[in-house]
Amino acid sequence: SSGINAEYGDPSKMGCHSDYTWWTRNVQEEYLSFDSDQFTHAGEVVSVSDPTECLDFGQFDRIGLWDCRSEPLSVADNHLAGFTRNGAVMLENRMCLDIYGSGGPKTGAKIQLWYCSVRDPVKGSPKQNQEFRYREAEQWIWNPPSEMCLTLVGGGGLRMLPCNLSRRDQRWAVKLAPWFGS
Repeated sequence: SSGINAEYGDPSKMGCHSDYTWWTRNVQEEYLSFDSDQFTHAGEVVSVSDPTECLDFGQFDRIGLWDCRSEPLSVADNHLAGFTRNGAVMLENRMCLDIYGSGGPKTGAKIQLWYCSVRDPVKGSPKQNQEFRYREAEQWIWNPPSEMCLTLVGGGGLRMLPCNLSRRDQRWAVKLAPWFGS
């Protein structure tokens, strides 16, 4: 920022917006299209069994848990997940939540990040290994073809297991990004 200010001058004196929130609401958000016309939810996915831990998509093909953010999410945050209207979980880098393995989702399957089978968040349907819905009432991240849920397992791993309302390790809260739906 100081290098930019030195080269171009102080943005506040030039009538420019110096507020990062303005950028996420007016420029970056539009560029990545995380809006309520295309997504049912967009935000940080919090583990109900440990509310200090959130899904983290920081690795190219891996997903894990990391400390939840204390600051509001930006659109380019590796904690941001968008639940698309056509049933995929899309990330800011256009990767999608994916059930690992061939032949369709299987009990105990690992979760990875992979190229989205459908690039448009509204048109088309994802392949069954990338189809996920957030069932808000149950707090499940649910794969309809297999009727299994994203489950937190020992050591912070994630697997697909049969859904069970009594399992807190299958419950997730989506902390909506402050700019989503506004």
